[in-house]
Amino acid sequence: MLFKAGDKVLLKYTGESGEVVSYPEMGIVQVKLSEEIIIPVNVDDLSQIKENFHPVSPTKNQSAQIVENPNIDFPTAKIRNSGFFTAFIPQQNKYEEIIAYNAYLINDSKSQVIFEFSLISDNQKTLKDGYLASGSAYLIGKIQKEVIEHQSEYTLQLSDYFTSGIENTRSQTIKLKPKTFFSREDLVPFFDKLGYLFEFKSDPIKKEEGESLVEFTKSILTNKPKKEKPKQKNVPHVDPLKRAVFTNELDLHIEAILEPGQKLEPQYILQLQLAVFDQYMAEAVRHGIEKVYIVHGLGTGKLKAALFKRLSLNPYVLDYKNEYLPSFGFGATEVKLR
Repeated sequence: MLFKAGDKVLLKYTGESGEVVSYPEMGIVQVKLSEEIIIPVNVDDLSQIKENFHPVSPTKNQSAQIVENPNIDFPTAKIRNSGFFTAFIPQQNKYEEIIAYNAYLINDSKSQVIFEFSLISDNQKTLKDGYLASGSAYLIGKIQKEVIEHQSEYTLQLSDYFTSGIENTRSQTIKLKPKTFFSREDLVPFFDKLGYLFEFKSDPIKKEEGESLVEFTKSILTNKPKKEKPKQKNVPHVDPLKRAVFTNELDLHIEAILEPGQKLEPQYILQLQLAVFDQYMAEAVRHGIEKVYIVHGLGTGKLKAALFKRLSLNPYVLDYKNEYLPSFGFGATEVKLR
């Protein structure tokens, strides 16, 4: 959809409403959420608000609720083919205390699957099944924090879906121990939010009682996932003039991004930094730049972790390293591009 300045829009994944204040540039528009807050948002993450749309304001005794569609489709351009994941994204109260987790199944692949999900603990029982398209996510539901604090487990079964039928059924069981769970903090694919991420890796197939070794081997070979041939990457057109003026350093400190006197609430800072980074990397590739330096500072490490996740999935990145540099110390990462 083509957005223009003045359009009223809804942010799909937060439920917030705002106004577009710029025309799209590289798929990004500036959205005004309040008098002081303007953030960059990918146009695929917006929906236009119709004239008869009236958001309901909560009463004093009633908190605002966002009704989420369990099926969330993402643009094809965001697919990195990194696999299937179960993600737990923290939900916080106004005191920034975690009160629960939204659990999602994520299909960051080019396959279509049928899934069965079950989570059973002393405090909660969740059973879901359905269809998960390529480049999509499914909201399993809200998982109470007590489920994580006390040991529980979930089982996920996936089957590849073809018009000819269902193939390659496999499953995975994960024990949600607090120590293991909280060590899985990572950037969640598609959502660009920090959460707790579990990659789907099917459990080893066990030989059934009475099954011959020949039959067992045949069943493994039959269920072996099909490998996709890697596609050739497009070679970007290089503009010599623009390349000559392109700077190979990007400072992502929020003070370097915002205009003097401009302020931004803390929860939007990481989203803004990543949007700026995405734009810069796209320009670097387009201009045929071979090496860039991303200045992220030291801080808590969340920005660096998010950047490393993106760099690891970028097909144009040849190598990247965070070593001591005379100009930046350990607060910058050197990136080599193809």
